[in-house]
Amino acid sequence: GGVVARGAGGRISSTIPAVTPPAWTSLVTGVDPGRHGIYSFTTPGPDYTERLVSSAQRQAASVWHYLSAAGRRVGVFNLSLSYPPEPVSGFLFSGFDTPVVSPRMVNPPEAFPVAMQGISGYVHEGPDKLYEPEVVARELGRQLRQQVAMLRNLTRAYPVEVLAVNFNSPDHVHHYAWPRGQTAEQVAAARGTAVEQVYRELDAALGELLEEYTDENTHVVLASDHGGGRMRGQVSLAAALEAGGFLVRLTHAQRGGRTGLRGVAHRVLPRRVKGWLWSRAGEKVRAEMAERLEASRVGKVDWARSKAFPWGSSGFVQVNVRGRQAQGCVDPADREKVLAEVEACLRELRDPVTGAAPVGAVYRGEALYKAPRVGYVPDLLVDDTEYSFGSFWENRETVRNIEAEAEYRGVTANHRQEGILATWGPAVRAGSAVPRLGMADLTPALLYLAGVAIPGGLDGRLARELWDTGEEPEGQAATETAGAGEGASETAYTEQEQAAVEERLRDLGYM
Repeated sequence: GGVVARGAGGRISSTIPAVTPPAWTSLVTGVDPGRHGIYSFTTPGPDYTERLVSSAQRQAASVWHYLSAAGRRVGVFNLSLSYPPEPVSGFLFSGFDTPVVSPRMVNPPEAFPVAMQGISGYVHEGPDKLYEPEVVARELGRQLRQQVAMLRNLTRAYPVEVLAVNFNSPDHVHHYAWPRGQTAEQVAAARGTAVEQVYRELDAALGELLEEYTDENTHVVLASDHGGGRMRGQVSLAAALEAGGFLVRLTHAQRGGRTGLRGVAHRVLPRRVKGWLWSRAGEKVRAEMAERLEASRVGKVDWARSKAFPWGSSGFVQVNVRGRQAQGCVDPADREKVLAEVEACLRELRDPVTGAAPVGAVYRGEALYKAPRVGYVPDLLVDDTEYSFGSFWENRETVRNIEAEAEYRGVTANHRQEGILATWGPAVRAGSAVPRLGMADLTPALLYLAGVAIPGGLDGRLARELWDTGEEPEGQAATETAGAGEGASETAYTEQEQAAVEERLRDLGYM
């Protein structure tokens, strides 16, 4: 409660969907996903296979770019969707979507050995795949302590004026160790859970960092890119669209069956054993397995007869439009008609145990996102509330109630629209009310607090009722927001790296 007691605390709205890639990207660019072009962890290619997105696909400049251009020394540590790392006037250590722990994850690369001084056995991704709460808490605690040490190494070698730090442990403990079937209120009131342990360790680490890095002239902004809560079940959009006649799969004879040991392993091995085998496979083998799995999904679909298909990890549906998709079969004039039929079909879904309707709000991409709507814009989005909506190509059932499965082992919580925001410093009046803010509103705030001109064309607004330094915001910068960080490569991931990160995202329930 130190930050809130000294300043202001409240909530902040995430993007829609409330997932890491669009949320973090809006937070650091100040623009809507329709303008930065990042909507999910993946984006479909011309052949319908999905590729991981990265900061290379971002079509708006970052707050670090503006700060660096203004001569501020900047340190960025472990922020999601920051790989490949863009050049800044300090250092940038990229986040959990980074494929390998190597100098490639840091800009400048020579900062990598500096960060890793005295660190051994560092694991950059999430915790153990066995989902044992005590193991999750232990691994996250170890990772947190190592990251704090790495941060100290970097800031000693690269003194900065603006420091941005992200810890993934709250997100990961929610996904991996949320007590199944419990509400947020129940989890908050419980004692001795993995969730409580991780939060206590994170709070202690935050206290240390604030003591070490701040004084009475420092501004602190503490924010999450989304919230978290109970997950009742999963909705397989692939199964739902197939049941509704929108997605047509080839017959076993048409596509050829799985053969050999790999097919047997896929059908009969428990998830934890498959995870064990995967973790011990070489990079080449992992890449080949991921490539075959994706190809097998795509190869199971009769695209010439499929009117709609799911993609991404957040309830996206695309109409298979003629002239837009490679094997599109829907006349462009019929696109909205198909979308209405898909929505009606999804609204009829019911939880097989409770009878509840898992579908909440349904959006159209062109109505939700601001022009010019760059990148691969979803045609339809299903609200992600207490059910996780994804493609889930391998799920046999359309709606799966995980709370009714005695032997269920896996992700037990998903995201919520509202995250937290706390802030203090000389520009914040103690006890101030936090106004209604979204992710994009943080970029102008960070620039204003750093005394840097706010560029024209941002979607985010500066909340002067919360942050007021006594100075007017500096004049509009000459350039509009355009382009990702200079030096970003369009080929961010090799095949091997794509395989490694995809498995990481599957463990978190994103794919």
